[in-house]
Amino acid sequence: MIARRRFAMLALLGLALAPLSAMAQGTPAGSEQRFQNQQNRIADGISGGGLTPREAARLEGNQARIDRMQDRAASDGTVTAREQRRLNRAQNRNSRAIYRQRHDAQRAPLAASPRLNNQQQRVAAGIRDGSLTPAEAARAERGVARSRAAQRQARADGVVTPRERARVQRNYNRSSRQIHRNRNN
Repeated sequence: MIARRRFAMLALLGLALAPLSAMAQGTPAGSEQRFQNQQNRIADGISGGGLTPREAARLEGNQARIDRMQDRAASDGTVTAREQRRLNRAQNRNSRAIYRQRHDAQRAPLAASPRLNNQQQRVAAGIRDGSLTPAEAARAERGVARSRAAQRQARADGVVTPRERARVQRNYNRSSRQIHRNRNN
């Protein structure tokens, strides 16, 4: 009986102190979780093909902007109610954009090259595990989009010359190195 009361008191004390620890960090705890949830939704859209590379890069750029807004708001040690409303509006706006982009008629084209699929999956995994920041993910997505465009351009006339093949491979290599550097920095 006494052990139960002690446990209940400790649990209540922990619940009472949780908001204080979140305020001490400067940003609300739910805000970080929401940010991570949106990152995961973008990663799922990339890996599921619901987001094209250009859409993913734009959404990642929006996430990076929100992250910078959050850092600026917390720079003085507290996030005011006004700053929190502004952050919530920005996150709501980006959440709607993620939903709209994932559910529009555009689909990421199926890549003929397994390397492009692999690079897409590496970017999605980097977003999911947090090893890529939103800005790095946006840059990596643009690199993958460039590789895809080089591949499409090389195939445009129906014949891929050795010179075009080398150009496509250079784009693949550059994009792959960029993803590796960003995930391992």
